[in-house]
Amino acid sequence: MMNNAKPRRKYTQDQIDRALDLRESGLTFARIEALTGMCAKSAQRYCLLKNAQPPNPPAAGKRPVSYLRNGVLVRHYTGAEDRQLLEWDRTGVSRRAMARRLGRNPNSVTNRLAALERRAIILEEQQGGAA
Repeated sequence: MMNNAKPRRKYTQDQIDRALDLRESGLTFARIEALTGMCAKSAQRYCLLKNAQPPNPPAAGKRPVSYLRNGVLVRHYTGAEDRQLLEWDRTGVSRRAMARRLGRNPNSVTNRLAALERRAIILEEQQGGAA
């Protein structure tokens, strides 16, 4: 007999909302983990998806385009890749196709587009507040 029920969520909506509020108040993901019982990586993922930012997000520093971290090659997105991703997103190219074209993981593309959207929202808020 097959169970057709939807899989149960690991975290309640209350836990997720609390994690978002704590992040926006400036707490680290390690502290959010201790207070909510959520895995720090899960809290980070929900905050990324919901654009929850600390009051003063750290400024982006100058980093090399690629380097090794724990034996794994990390490649940061270049400005040209960001512009290409945004163009493909506007024209309806799938995340999987974008990833294939750039030689990257589809999750990397999804996370980068979320980060670019979050950056655009922050810039809009800053410009709206200055006007």
